[in-house]
Amino acid sequence: MSTKSHRLTAADLMQKEVVRIDADATTEEAAAILEDAGIGGAPVLDATGRVIGVVSLRDLAPRARLADRERDRGRGWGEDDLDTGEAIEDEISMIDDYSPQNAASERVRDVMSPGAITVAPSMTVRDVAARMVAEKIHRVFVVEGGKLRGVISTFDVARAVADGLV
Repeated sequence: MSTKSHRLTAADLMQKEVVRIDADATTEEAAAILEDAGIGGAPVLDATGRVIGVVSLRDLAPRARLADRERDRGRGWGEDDLDTGEAIEDEISMIDDYSPQNAASERVRDVMSPGAITVAPSMTVRDVAARMVAEKIHRVFVVEGGKLRGVISTFDVARAVADGLV
């Protein structure tokens, strides 16, 4: 890794092993992949391997919460939020359109954030960090020649700062 902070590039910092999710995977499969890997999000690839979006726990969490609410209603636990005791009538109306069965059939392509932010391997880490701040995102994907080469998360940038590399 380069020791000159102004020369540290995305290629120097990126994680080369990237968990990837197929656009046609179910949201249930995507949630399991993210959970097993212990990560908050992953790139979504089309059939050719091109990055077409990103799916995060934030994209999947509302669906899981609604599925949990539906199960709770089925148990006769009432229509109060179990954590706060407040009525959840607005969420109940959303639940009517969602069931746990949907998680097994709903596709990642339908819930992902399209247009994942990508950077070139030669981009400086300072520029990568500035881009992440500007876009208000937690990860960027390093792409070269249309191929996914790596990922840089906010944790990777923070580690580089803590290590005095940036």
